[in-house]
Amino acid sequence: MIPASLLGIASPLCMYGTIPLAAAFSRQGIKDDMLSAFMMSSILLNPQLIIYSRALGQEAVLIRCVSCFLCGCCAGWLIRAFYGRKDGSFFGFTGFHEGESRDTDLNMILRFLKNVGRNIRATGPMFLLEILLWSVVLLAGWLLGGPVGIGTVLSTFGAGAVMRAVYSVIRFEPRALRHKDILEVTKILLNGE
Repeated sequence: MIPASLLGIASPLCMYGTIPLAAAFSRQGIKDDMLSAFMMSSILLNPQLIIYSRALGQEAVLIRCVSCFLCGCCAGWLIRAFYGRKDGSFFGFTGFHEGESRDTDLNMILRFLKNVGRNIRATGPMFLLEILLWSVVLLAGWLLGGPVGIGTVLSTFGAGAVMRAVYSVIRFEPRALRHKDILEVTKILLNGE
């Protein structure tokens, strides 16, 4: 658990990038307890957050790093304790298989532009909704007296576009996943269903 949790902390990915990476690790045979430790640590902390935490002082950085490391290790140990001896996989990465390629154009730039066009047509309304929600959060933070710098504005309007571009490159379609609710996960943990 320790190396997986440390790798998660060192990973610069947020939740949206961590899960497809964990699916790739799972295909390579990495066990669910290690995946859980990696995902938990990666979601809770990354190098960018460590740098931001420096503004709160050395003690805050230390507490944040140690608590995220321990949360990652605990997540892995809990999966191992409650699910490790069961057949099958705790995580359902079935929607992460590589589908049939629609990238038939030999020109890489044209292939990229076609993928971007398909993604915009498929996710345009959600993209606009995402920008609207981030804008509301940005406005609320500013009204409450928080600073608004160029980084804040760029991440408000650019984070979704970057994620869509990465998803296009790795051929990941999040809408194709079947998500489990909290009751299903609880049943799996307690009964092994």
